[in-house]
Amino acid sequence: MIIDLNSDRLDPLETIGFFKSRAELSEVPIVSFVSHVQTELIRAAQAAGCDYVLPRSAFTQMLLEIVSGKLGALSRRA
Repeated sequence: MIIDLNSDRLDPLETIGFFKSRAELSEVPIVSFVSHVQTELIRAAQAAGCDYVLPRSAFTQMLLEIVSGKLGALSRRA
């Protein structure tokens, strides 16, 4: 799952928490992206259980790997 932490359409932190709190969904890897200066939001996403929190620029550069499922190239909870 890919989540924009600045989304206006959903509550990203609530969505992350929902997925991680359900046994049948908790193993779905969640990749999120946000501006690197939003450190408080980065920490909140990590606390909610987000597997990979990327700066927007890194997300853009690695999008092909992400959608191809090559998550090994990412640092967990970066």
